[in-house]
Amino acid sequence: MLSALTLTTEREKGQREISKMGVQETWAGWGSALASAMFLWAMFGQYFSGILGDRLGVYAMKLVYLFYPYIEITFEEYTGELLRRSHAYAAVESYLSASSRSKHARRLKADYDRSGSGSGSGPGSAIILSMDDHEEVIDSFSGAKLYWSSQIAPLESHSISFYPSPPDRRFYRLSFHRRHRDLVANSYIPHVLDEGKAIGLKNRVRRLYTNNTSYDSYDFRKLGWSHVHFEHPATFETIAMDPEKKRDIVDDLIAFSRGKEFYSRVGKPWKRGYLLYGPPGTGKSTMIAAMANLLDYDVYDLELTAVKNNSALRKLLLEISGKAIIVLEDIDCSLDLSGKRKQEREKSEEEVKKIGSEENKESKVTLSGLLNFIDGLWSACGGERLVVFTTNFVEKLDPALIRRGRMDRHIELSYCDFEGFKVLARNYLGIKEHTLFEKIQRLLEERNITPADVAENLMPKKVKEVAVSVEVCLTNLIQALMESKLKSAKGEEEMLAGTVAKVVEEKESAAPSTLNDVAR
Repeated sequence: MLSALTLTTEREKGQREISKMGVQETWAGWGSALASAMFLWAMFGQYFSGILGDRLGVYAMKLVYLFYPYIEITFEEYTGELLRRSHAYAAVESYLSASSRSKHARRLKADYDRSGSGSGSGPGSAIILSMDDHEEVIDSFSGAKLYWSSQIAPLESHSISFYPSPPDRRFYRLSFHRRHRDLVANSYIPHVLDEGKAIGLKNRVRRLYTNNTSYDSYDFRKLGWSHVHFEHPATFETIAMDPEKKRDIVDDLIAFSRGKEFYSRVGKPWKRGYLLYGPPGTGKSTMIAAMANLLDYDVYDLELTAVKNNSALRKLLLEISGKAIIVLEDIDCSLDLSGKRKQEREKSEEEVKKIGSEENKESKVTLSGLLNFIDGLWSACGGERLVVFTTNFVEKLDPALIRRGRMDRHIELSYCDFEGFKVLARNYLGIKEHTLFEKIQRLLEERNITPADVAENLMPKKVKEVAVSVEVCLTNLIQALMESKLKSAKGEEEMLAGTVAKVVEEKESAAPSTLNDVAR
């Protein structure tokens, strides 16, 4: 009995060893088959054409789609050859950042709430959460379940290039059952884009942009613009200007911002040009800030001397979004664009060799390139833009640059008048009437003084003693006006004396030649 039991135990051990060997042989067989498949795939990719591989890939995907009922739509962050950031991607990003959708995500990104005060950061700002990379959320629409995922993938480059490697590829992927295809294409995606755009505008921070000095239009990775938050407090209520003139400018700006259908109907790009001219200190930059605050537009401060050529200028234009004010300050000093169109000066070969290296570093933007930037075909790329030129000497500008149709409104910002003074007195001193106002009005009618000089004299020096500060500030302004008159009179006397001396000198120089003619 004992011997039979021993034989049974040994037989069971033998069977177990045989089964283990069978499992090991099975795994070894699978490993060998996988290695063979990988080897054959590598040989196939090396010796067979890419066209055949693509065709096989297409048929393989068709086979997968027979068993996989979901459709996927990808929203890339950058599209086109110029790699412009996609408006659809930005709308989807804003849509998914809404609290009703982002609350289902496990991995989130935190940022300051960009609505409210406009600063977009700081201890008093609220925190908003959005999806992090490789996260997924579920949305519902008309009974359909839709799956959004945020993806990031590095772009592989198989060629050697002297330019920096391309940035990572970011995209959103929308997955849904194929029976909801018509619903998603016709209703859901337009709903996402419209709501995302509205959320983006609500959370939008107004920004002040400037073009980068090291910008290279051939390097698509470098952005042409850098920005900070735009926080200038100027409004049309605080600008020292005649009320009727201010009201006319405000009405024109509001009409432009609401004129999308009008511009489309008349066949013109949705843009408008403003030329602000006048002496220094008359409030041209303040006027631009008031325009931006009135219309809630971004400001793009374009420095022409930092633009390499006309091609780079067009690239900068393409990167400007809608709802923007494009500013070229002191246009008469930016480049050789002032005065009449000049013929190029003839230079010898030695002069060209001498200064050639310096010229390569300077901007090669031409008047023609700037005109195309303002109202050429490229200016129609985008909409709802104001182009603002400022200058201290309007007579120096080429007429082709400031003609109607390019600069639609010519606004002169001149010296301070009494109406402008009353605005500044209300802003700086908090007063509407004073016994010295009559004297100041009489002096302002006789003398030229800029609003900046008036504001400096009205700046209270003693905040605690307001009443005394008002009296002192108004007295200082009267003194400044009196000194301004003396300086003007002195300048006129010097100018008259110089003119007389010049006439006398011309007569004296002409006298000898006349005598010589008589002698002959």
